[in-house]
Amino acid sequence: MAKNEKETKKNTKTTATKKNMIKSKKETKTEKVNTKIKKAPSKVEKSKTESKQEKVKIEKQQETIKKETKKESPIIEVVFLLVSTCIISLLMGYYVCYKMQYRDSIVAKDKYLRKFIDEYQNIKENYYKNIDWRQALDNSMEGLLQSLNDNYAGIITADDTDTFNYNLEGEYEGIGIEVTKINDKMMVTEVIKNTPAFKEGLQIDDEIISINGINLSDKTTGDLSGIIKNTNEKIELIISRDGKEQTIQIAKDKIIIPSVSSEMIDENNKIGYVELGNFSNNTYEILKQQLEELEQKGMKSCIIDLRGNNGGTLQSAYKIASLFLDNKKIIYQIDNKGETTKFYSEESNPKKYPVVILQDESSARGSELFSSALKENKRAEIIGTSSFGKGTVQELYKLDNGSEYKFTTKKWLTVKNKWIEGIGVRPNIEEKASEEYQNNPTRENDNQLKKALDYLTGK
Repeated sequence: MAKNEKETKKNTKTTATKKNMIKSKKETKTEKVNTKIKKAPSKVEKSKTESKQEKVKIEKQQETIKKETKKESPIIEVVFLLVSTCIISLLMGYYVCYKMQYRDSIVAKDKYLRKFIDEYQNIKENYYKNIDWRQALDNSMEGLLQSLNDNYAGIITADDTDTFNYNLEGEYEGIGIEVTKINDKMMVTEVIKNTPAFKEGLQIDDEIISINGINLSDKTTGDLSGIIKNTNEKIELIISRDGKEQTIQIAKDKIIIPSVSSEMIDENNKIGYVELGNFSNNTYEILKQQLEELEQKGMKSCIIDLRGNNGGTLQSAYKIASLFLDNKKIIYQIDNKGETTKFYSEESNPKKYPVVILQDESSARGSELFSSALKENKRAEIIGTSSFGKGTVQELYKLDNGSEYKFTTKKWLTVKNKWIEGIGVRPNIEEKASEEYQNNPTRENDNQLKKALDYLTGK
């Protein structure tokens, strides 16, 4: 009995222990499940997490690409520059070879050119002194141009090109003087008003002895222009006036060569007066501004004085004529070996008031283009005498030694297809300048100007 009780108790205890173990295992499983349930994210949270991870991954990839691109960029630039250089070099090489072949083919075909080259080589190899090839080139070109029998062909030496181009442009950087070499002396022949030279008191007939310490006794006017052109600071001149030397300090400035002057010549009848000295590249803008100023003062008619105006650039004369003619009107025509091209006005709203043009036998080139355009389009009356009579166009070419040369390339025709060479533009009203005016020109004895005023006032 006792043994059975003990065994029963033992079994009961064992059973209880097993139950407790089973219970413990169940609780442990439950805790694990609960733990898993707590840690398992929802589908939305999982999607967000994946999206963030993907974004971070993409950003890292982009940073890597940027770094690689930065590393490769200099290499690409170098390669591009090398390729570009090779292409340009090939093109330049082709161009040079083409030019050489073209030149050689011309020499081969032209027996006169071959002869000239042979004689050139002979002189170069056998002359006992050194040759000034700059001067030789000028002389050779001058001889060639003279053989054309072209009255307007010629060479402008390097010493004179600055002055020539200044007049065409109508402006330059300088001090505002014109100088001529007279008896080996550098003499001032003109001082432009309101320029640095004028303000510092330089006068006509002053002799310039030196500039910036350089003696000018053995220099040319071109040398003087070159020194002024290449000086950025103040220019120091030593001049002689009435036998006394003095030093003048002058600063360079932009110089406008005066080509237009204007005034209201008759206040009662509101008649404006404009004098055109030449047709420089800047004349159009200056004239347009001065005409507008006269118009603001009530100008009702205008006298345009071209007496003594020997031309300038074709383009300037064309643009100025366009101010008075609408774009349906022809300004002039160009005849190039039988092929004719018409040039129409570029103005859609031209000036309407009456115009009278004064001209004389010195009115040439651009003056004739302008006056013929207005006359033949019945836009102006011309008073005076027949103009110079130049119906050709010259073009300018540069030489390597700094000189330039020009010769006739085309002829120009008037609106009505007339060639004025040697004839000129005839006036509507013939009026020769009086002897008194020719000997001592003043406003009071200017009979041609008086004729224009009488015409506009109906007298």
